[in-house]
Amino acid sequence: MIVVLLVGWLVLAWAVLKRPILALPIAVFTVLIVLVGLQDVQALTIYALGALWIWRCAHRASFERLVGRRVRSGWVHLCTYERRWRDTMLLRLFGEMTIALTLKRHEFVAGESIAASVSVGGGWEDKLRAIDVELGYSNTYLYERFRSSSDDGDASDTENAQSTTENAQSTKRVIVATEIFPVDHARTSAGPSTFDVTLALPIDAPATAQGWVEWSVTAILVRRLRLGRRQKVPITVLASPFAHTAWAKAKQVSDAGCNMFLELPGCVARVGETLSGVLHVSPKYQFEARSVRVELERLMRHEDGIVSTRREAKVIVAACTTFVPGDPQQIPFQITIPTGATPSLRAKHNEIRWYLKGICARSGLLHRNYCVKAELLVTNAPPESALRALGLGAKTDKSKTAPRTDKSKTAPQIDKNRASTKVDRSKFDSLREHYQGWYSTALSVVDQIRHRNRELLLFPGVIGVVVGRGRRG
Repeated sequence: MIVVLLVGWLVLAWAVLKRPILALPIAVFTVLIVLVGLQDVQALTIYALGALWIWRCAHRASFERLVGRRVRSGWVHLCTYERRWRDTMLLRLFGEMTIALTLKRHEFVAGESIAASVSVGGGWEDKLRAIDVELGYSNTYLYERFRSSSDDGDASDTENAQSTTENAQSTKRVIVATEIFPVDHARTSAGPSTFDVTLALPIDAPATAQGWVEWSVTAILVRRLRLGRRQKVPITVLASPFAHTAWAKAKQVSDAGCNMFLELPGCVARVGETLSGVLHVSPKYQFEARSVRVELERLMRHEDGIVSTRREAKVIVAACTTFVPGDPQQIPFQITIPTGATPSLRAKHNEIRWYLKGICARSGLLHRNYCVKAELLVTNAPPESALRALGLGAKTDKSKTAPRTDKSKTAPQIDKNRASTKVDRSKFDSLREHYQGWYSTALSVVDQIRHRNRELLLFPGVIGVVVGRGRRG
């Protein structure tokens, strides 16, 4: 019985919150119970229902004209038009809710802040839950997919089936930063308005790479049990020269038979720049090289250990040369990084790295070439002077000092407009003292009513159960 009454109280509270007009008949019944008692109110209700039933049986036409038609129309309006067609009627009256996203710029360097403006207009949707602004990128990568030979033939021939692996391509969305305006936000509930949002790009954010990494800012109308209406604005992200500096500081690797070293003016190079350096060759054994060349190689690493390399540039710095132990040679060279090349980057599912290789191509089919390899950090960002004007400077390489985390699973950033403020305790105390008398009076009235008629507590629970069954019906 206690559980039923508790459920009745909850259903009654929900019905009043959903339909505040229900508070009027409940208040009237409560006043009658206080004045004449619960038994008299129950008898009066039974008499009224009996009179209505006798009226309907005795003169159905007048009953339908005065009572029945109004009751049925109200029920149909509540159950059909109100519950099922509320969104459609609002859409017909006020129009479709729209969202627009604008950016001041569309090109950014990793580490900058993106200022966006979101405009919400049109009608209002009852199922709206929040306005979400996301910063992220679509990451395309390769992975190994297992394939059975029975997939192309008879599926029942499992004895002769052979499984092989092949490279497949997939794309996943990675969220970097999120700003959420809930539906109960002051500016959201006020109707059509404009929101100013600031989203921060991480210093190690991957640069835009055509076909592999595509950045965008998306504004979404989050709706309950429906697809969110959204607008996407693509942006271009440039690689920061202050990220992944540990890559270029790696030790150069050369073959054991010949000590080779690449002398470079710096470890960071920009797209379209011409690198000038010196290749040092100090052989341990005498050998003949039919040519000495310097190559620029791009390596791309995907999931499941899939690696692909591509030679982007090659320069022959010496023709047929004889190297003798004790006679080291220094060979100057110049090589240009291609314009439009993809910079060094590390995305969630793949990465691109650049290497400069010095090669001594030995004569003879059975002789292995001697090689040295040094890693470069290739960037397409503006010069450092322009970056410092934007407030970007050298920072600690996060790829070395801290493990990389998936920022799509982190909690959304807190809106500055909804930042917590300090509560003024003096105002709170004054309001409490002002309403203290009213509160004490209300408690005394409730206590008197409870001692006078205990059945009063049962009445709202019963009404709540009846209302709940009627709405479910």
